[in-house]
Amino acid sequence: MLRRPWSVFGGTVEQFGGPSTLWLNQNAVLTAGAAATSLVRVIGDYDWIWKDEGLLVPVEEMRDYVTVAIEANGNLTAAHRETGHLVLFAPDHSFDGVTPLPGCPEYSLYSFDGLPDLGSWVEACAGAWQGVLS
Repeated sequence: MLRRPWSVFGGTVEQFGGPSTLWLNQNAVLTAGAAATSLVRVIGDYDWIWKDEGLLVPVEEMRDYVTVAIEANGNLTAAHRETGHLVLFAPDHSFDGVTPLPGCPEYSLYSFDGLPDLGSWVEACAGAWQGVLS
């Protein structure tokens, strides 16, 4: 499913005057720069989050994920290359509407409640703009 959206999207690097969406406070959304940021490397840098809880670091499980957004504080949103399954790596602060992935402690990897994949995430954020643009 997720081939190379950055080859057809220009991406978003700044937003103002718009609705509050999951793209708010992002430095890069659907850009080549975001895609070049390795989720596996970042998880490796934060391996202590799992190790402190006596859990395995899910490096292998995240190898097929591509970063699709980078928040200003460094949180990452990533999508699986084939299925589009969406995850959020948020060691910085807590969020509403997310659930920790199985085997992952708080302030690590999450799924978005009600947004299982890249397509639903894009549609939800784009749909919020309809009222602003009409």
